[in-house]
Amino acid sequence: ITLANFKGGVGKSTIAVNLSDALATDLDSKVLLVDADPRKGSLKWFKRREQDSLPFDLTACDDPRLYALVPPIVKRGGYEYTLIDTPAGGSAITRAGIVIADLVVVPVQPSLADFDFAEELMPVLQEVATMHPLEVAVIISRRKSGRNSFSEEASRVAKQFFEAPGISLRVFESEIYERLDIQKSYAKGVTVHEHSKRSKS
Repeated sequence: ITLANFKGGVGKSTIAVNLSDALATDLDSKVLLVDADPRKGSLKWFKRREQDSLPFDLTACDDPRLYALVPPIVKRGGYEYTLIDTPAGGSAITRAGIVIADLVVVPVQPSLADFDFAEELMPVLQEVATMHPLEVAVIISRRKSGRNSFSEEASRVAKQFFEAPGISLRVFESEIYERLDIQKSYAKGVTVHEHSKRSKS
Protein backbone atom coordinates (compact mmCIF):
# COMPACT_ATOMS: atom_id res chain seq x y z
CA ILE A 1 0.00 0.00 0.00
CA THR A 2 1.56 3.29 -1.07
CA LEU A 3 0.35 6.65 0.25
CA ALA A 4 0.92 9.47 -2.23
CA ASN A 5 -0.11 13.03 -3.00
CA PHE A 6 1.41 16.10 -4.64
CA LYS A 7 0.70 18.22 -1.55
CA GLY A 8 2.12 17.96 1.95
CA GLY A 9 0.05 18.25 5.10
CA VAL A 10 -2.79 15.99 3.96
CA GLY A 11 -2.23 13.28 6.56
CA LYS A 12 -0.13 10.70 4.68
CA SER A 13 2.08 9.91 7.67
CA THR A 14 -0.84 9.96 10.10
CA ILE A 15 -2.68 7.42 7.97
CA ALA A 16 0.46 5.33 7.34
CA VAL A 17 1.30 5.06 11.05
CA ASN A 18 -2.20 4.36 12.28
CA LEU A 19 -3.20 2.04 9.44
CA SER A 20 -0.02 0.03 10.06
CA ASP A 21 -1.01 -0.26 13.71
CA ALA A 22 -4.57 -1.30 12.85
CA LEU A 23 -3.43 -3.98 10.40
CA ALA A 24 -0.91 -5.31 12.93
CA THR A 25 -3.17 -5.30 15.98
CA ASP A 26 -6.72 -5.71 14.67
CA LEU A 27 -5.82 -8.29 12.02
CA ASP A 28 -2.86 -9.77 13.93
CA SER A 29 -0.73 -9.35 10.80
CA LYS A 30 2.99 -8.88 10.27
CA VAL A 31 3.33 -5.32 8.97
CA LEU A 32 6.20 -3.24 7.64
CA LEU A 33 5.98 0.55 7.32
CA VAL A 34 8.57 2.08 4.99
CA ASP A 35 9.21 5.78 5.55
CA ALA A 36 10.25 6.86 2.06
CA ASP A 37 9.90 10.59 2.74
CA PRO A 38 13.23 12.42 3.20
CA ARG A 39 11.43 14.52 5.83
CA LYS A 40 10.83 11.31 7.83
CA GLY A 41 7.26 12.01 8.94
CA SER A 42 6.56 8.45 10.10
CA LEU A 43 9.85 8.13 11.95
CA LYS A 44 9.34 11.50 13.65
CA TRP A 45 5.94 10.32 14.89
CA PHE A 46 7.74 8.04 17.38
CA LYS A 47 10.64 10.23 18.50
CA ARG A 48 9.02 10.88 21.92
CA ARG A 49 7.93 7.28 22.38
CA GLU A 50 8.63 5.71 25.78
CA GLN A 51 7.50 2.17 24.95
CA ASP A 52 10.25 -0.24 23.91
CA SER A 53 8.65 -1.59 20.76
CA LEU A 54 6.15 -0.82 18.03
CA PRO A 55 3.19 -2.99 17.01
CA PHE A 56 4.78 -3.17 13.52
CA ASP A 57 8.21 -2.88 11.92
CA LEU A 58 9.38 0.54 10.73
CA THR A 59 12.28 1.31 8.41
CA ALA A 60 13.49 4.22 6.28
CA CYS A 61 14.21 4.03 2.55
CA ASP A 62 14.11 7.36 0.72
CA ASP A 63 15.85 5.98 -2.35
CA PRO A 64 14.51 6.23 -5.93
CA ARG A 65 15.41 2.53 -6.26
CA LEU A 66 12.67 1.77 -3.75
CA TYR A 67 11.00 -0.53 -6.30
CA ALA A 68 14.07 -2.79 -6.22
CA LEU A 69 15.10 -2.41 -2.55
CA VAL A 70 11.80 -2.98 -0.74
CA PRO A 71 10.51 -6.28 -2.25
CA PRO A 72 13.50 -8.35 -0.98
CA ILE A 73 13.01 -6.89 2.52
CA VAL A 74 9.33 -7.82 2.39
CA LYS A 75 10.10 -11.34 1.22
CA ARG A 76 12.81 -11.95 3.84
CA GLY A 77 10.62 -10.60 6.62
CA GLY A 78 7.51 -12.49 5.58
CA TYR A 79 5.36 -9.38 5.84
CA GLU A 80 1.67 -9.69 5.10
CA TYR A 81 1.23 -5.93 4.59
CA THR A 82 3.75 -3.30 3.57
CA LEU A 83 2.91 0.40 3.64
CA ILE A 84 5.06 3.05 1.97
CA ASP A 85 4.83 6.65 3.14
CA THR A 86 6.08 8.65 0.14
CA PRO A 87 7.10 12.32 -0.06
CA ALA A 88 4.74 14.97 -1.37
CA GLY A 89 5.14 15.66 -5.07
CA GLY A 90 5.96 13.64 -8.13
CA SER A 91 9.50 12.63 -7.22
CA ALA A 92 11.22 9.48 -8.44
CA ILE A 93 10.70 8.06 -4.94
CA THR A 94 6.94 8.56 -5.13
CA ARG A 95 6.83 7.01 -8.59
CA ALA A 96 8.88 4.02 -7.37
CA GLY A 97 6.44 3.52 -4.50
CA ILE A 98 3.49 3.59 -6.88
CA VAL A 99 5.16 1.12 -9.28
CA ILE A 100 5.35 -1.62 -6.62
CA ALA A 101 1.98 -0.91 -5.00
CA ASP A 102 -1.05 -3.16 -5.12
CA LEU A 103 -3.04 -0.19 -3.81
CA VAL A 104 -2.30 3.54 -3.90
CA VAL A 105 -4.06 5.55 -1.19
CA VAL A 106 -4.44 9.26 -1.97
CA PRO A 107 -5.45 11.37 1.03
CA VAL A 108 -7.06 14.71 0.17
CA GLN A 109 -8.57 17.43 2.30
CA PRO A 110 -12.12 18.41 1.35
CA SER A 111 -11.19 21.54 -0.57
CA LEU A 112 -10.91 22.26 -4.29
CA ALA A 113 -7.30 23.41 -3.81
CA ASP A 114 -6.38 19.98 -2.46
CA PHE A 115 -8.21 18.21 -5.28
CA ASP A 116 -6.33 20.37 -7.80
CA PHE A 117 -3.00 19.36 -6.24
CA ALA A 118 -4.04 15.71 -6.11
CA GLU A 119 -5.04 15.83 -9.77
CA GLU A 120 -1.39 16.51 -10.63
CA LEU A 121 -0.70 12.95 -9.49
CA MET A 122 -2.81 11.59 -12.34
CA PRO A 123 -0.07 11.48 -15.05
CA VAL A 124 2.11 9.36 -12.74
CA LEU A 125 -0.80 7.05 -11.90
CA GLN A 126 -1.79 6.72 -15.55
CA GLU A 127 1.79 5.97 -16.58
CA VAL A 128 2.06 3.17 -14.02
CA ALA A 129 -1.37 1.87 -15.04
CA THR A 130 0.05 1.16 -18.51
CA MET A 131 2.54 -1.25 -16.86
CA HIS A 132 0.12 -3.15 -14.63
CA PRO A 133 -3.43 -2.83 -13.27
CA LEU A 134 -3.54 -0.12 -10.65
CA GLU A 135 -5.97 0.27 -7.78
CA VAL A 136 -6.36 3.76 -6.36
CA ALA A 137 -8.33 4.65 -3.24
CA VAL A 138 -9.09 8.24 -2.28
CA ILE A 139 -9.74 9.11 1.35
CA ILE A 140 -11.01 12.42 2.67
CA SER A 141 -8.55 13.47 5.36
CA ARG A 142 -8.30 16.26 7.93
CA ARG A 143 -11.97 17.08 7.59
CA LYS A 144 -13.22 19.76 9.97
CA SER A 145 -16.05 18.84 12.29
CA GLY A 146 -19.44 20.27 11.48
CA ARG A 147 -21.29 20.49 8.20
CA ASN A 148 -20.29 22.36 5.08
CA SER A 149 -21.49 21.92 1.54
CA PHE A 150 -18.19 20.97 -0.07
CA SER A 151 -17.35 18.38 2.58
CA GLU A 152 -20.69 16.76 1.88
CA GLU A 153 -19.86 16.57 -1.84
CA ALA A 154 -16.18 15.64 -1.46
CA SER A 155 -16.61 11.94 -2.26
CA ARG A 156 -18.52 12.68 -5.45
CA VAL A 157 -15.95 15.27 -6.51
CA ALA A 158 -13.12 12.79 -5.84
CA LYS A 159 -14.61 10.37 -8.35
CA GLN A 160 -14.69 13.07 -11.02
CA PHE A 161 -11.06 14.06 -10.39
CA PHE A 162 -9.51 10.59 -10.30
CA GLU A 163 -11.43 8.45 -12.78
CA ALA A 164 -9.19 7.50 -15.71
CA PRO A 165 -8.63 4.57 -18.08
CA GLY A 166 -6.55 1.78 -16.56
CA ILE A 167 -7.22 2.84 -12.98
CA SER A 168 -9.62 0.99 -10.71
CA LEU A 169 -10.90 3.74 -8.43
CA ARG A 170 -12.74 3.73 -5.15
CA VAL A 171 -13.46 6.43 -2.60
CA PHE A 172 -13.48 5.31 1.01
CA GLU A 173 -16.75 5.93 2.82
CA SER A 174 -14.87 6.56 6.06
CA GLU A 175 -13.40 10.04 6.45
CA ILE A 176 -10.67 11.20 8.80
CA TYR A 177 -11.55 14.19 10.92
CA GLU A 178 -9.13 16.58 12.58
CA ARG A 179 -9.24 15.50 16.20
CA LEU A 180 -7.25 16.42 19.29
CA ASP A 181 -6.55 12.75 20.01
CA ILE A 182 -4.46 12.53 16.85
CA GLN A 183 -2.33 15.49 17.96
CA LYS A 184 -1.99 14.04 21.46
CA SER A 185 -0.91 10.64 20.16
CA TYR A 186 1.78 12.28 18.00
CA ALA A 187 3.02 14.29 20.99
CA LYS A 188 3.36 11.08 23.02
CA GLY A 189 4.92 9.04 20.22
CA VAL A 190 2.13 6.50 20.19
CA THR A 191 -0.55 5.48 17.73
CA VAL A 192 -4.12 6.69 18.17
CA HIS A 193 -5.14 3.16 19.17
CA GLU A 194 -2.42 3.05 21.84
CA HIS A 195 -3.40 6.52 23.08
CA SER A 196 -7.10 5.78 23.50
CA LYS A 197 -8.87 2.65 22.27
CA ARG A 198 -12.27 4.24 22.84
CA SER A 199 -11.66 7.53 21.03
CA LYS A 200 -13.54 8.43 17.87
CA SER A 201 -10.17 8.95 16.20
